[in-house]
Amino acid sequence: MSEKDTGKLVATAYPGVFARVNQKGEKSFYIRYRTGGRCTKEIREPVGKASAGMTAAKASRIRADRINGKEESNHERRRKEEEKKRKAERWTIARLWAAYLEVTQLSEWRRHSDKSYFKRHITECFVNKTVDELTTDDIDRLVSGLIKCQKGKKFLLSA
Repeated sequence: MSEKDTGKLVATAYPGVFARVNQKGEKSFYIRYRTGGRCTKEIREPVGKASAGMTAAKASRIRADRINGKEESNHERRRKEEEKKRKAERWTIARLWAAYLEVTQLSEWRRHSDKSYFKRHITECFVNKTVDELTTDDIDRLVSGLIKCQKGKKFLLSA
């Protein structure tokens, strides 16, 4: 490649595989493909550098795997990682309960009593739900369950 070609994508012997040499002389490989035929959006993404062991043949195999759906695109992989990270960071009822116990100054008896109520009634219904996911039906089920066990009348009147 001449200096004129530095930084430009240059076709390789493999279809849909391109190489780019930067100004430092490092060669990077890029692939271009469509996952659903001609009507879908074209995807262009880097697959690796020659210094890390990437070759045009390896890039071609990666391209084939992504076209056939055996491997996800970089964009799809990042989206799934972000979604997993968001799920781990969301405030569930159990996480809110743990934060509540940390910051409140309750007597040992009251703390034990609250933990018992939470374990018996709340854990069953919606411990892994977020506040946004709670519905009025969930609250109605909790209230009817409390009333059935006769503890609810006292609990609901004290609230």
